[in-house]
Amino acid sequence: MRYDGLTQAQVDERVKKHQINITSDDISKTKKEIIREHTLTFRSIRAFYRTD
Repeated sequence: MRYDGLTQAQVDERVKKHQINITSDDISKTKKEIIREHTLTFRSIRAFYRTD
């Protein structure tokens, strides 16, 4: 199965009609945020302080 992209003429036509994908939302996270979210969970903190 082969997929072909748009031709330059098709791109120009869509841009002219403002049919483009633009987002103003910044949805990316920093490496620090990702590490903190995945390592500093309630369960990991509880296990760290566990004294069994």
